[in-house]
Amino acid sequence: MQYKLLGKTGILVSELCFGTMTFGGGSGIWKDIGNIQQKIADDMLKISLGVGINFIDTANVYSNGRSEEITGQAIRNLGIPREDIVLATKVLGPMGKSPNARGASPCQLKAPDFLNRPSDQA
Repeated sequence: MQYKLLGKTGILVSELCFGTMTFGGGSGIWKDIGNIQQKIADDMLKISLGVGINFIDTANVYSNGRSEEITGQAIRNLGIPREDIVLATKVLGPMGKSPNARGASPCQLKAPDFLNRPSDQA
């Protein structure tokens, strides 16, 4: 795998990025895009990391947040040290109908509870 500097951060990211848009399924457009659940997501991430991919992309709108949950759990299930990956997410998409259910406000950027639990409580 080849790596490139991420801007001026000094962080090296793989030229290929592992996308998680197909994780979670659900209803509407997400049902049509993909319905990858935890076990298969774990397997996919393990294979990707095995070939050197260290750059993972997700978004809060993918499967209404389920993609981020599955991705976080896969990282935990595989015991991947946080410093070994670059995890990118996007938060501007609407997550509900209220005016505060979108954007980059503090309430949108707060880490979900599942990210703050010790791994033995996952």
